[in-house]
Amino acid sequence: MNRIGQVQVEDNGKFYYKRCSRCGFTVREFMSALDIERLLGMDVSAWGDRTETWLDRIQHEVEAEIAA
Repeated sequence: MNRIGQVQVEDNGKFYYKRCSRCGFTVREFMSALDIERLLGMDVSAWGDRTETWLDRIQHEVEAEIAA
């Protein structure tokens, strides 16, 4: 799947289109609605190590979406 076009906004959701390079099937891929910066600013130490790892992974995914 290849990303096509720019990020679009519909209601409260942000998305972009992805198209299969082989068959042409197109889907909308919605971007995360989480405010990653706000969550990272919170004290997550009480949530456990797995939550902090999860937040780091989401942050990297969001950064990759923005860069694409």
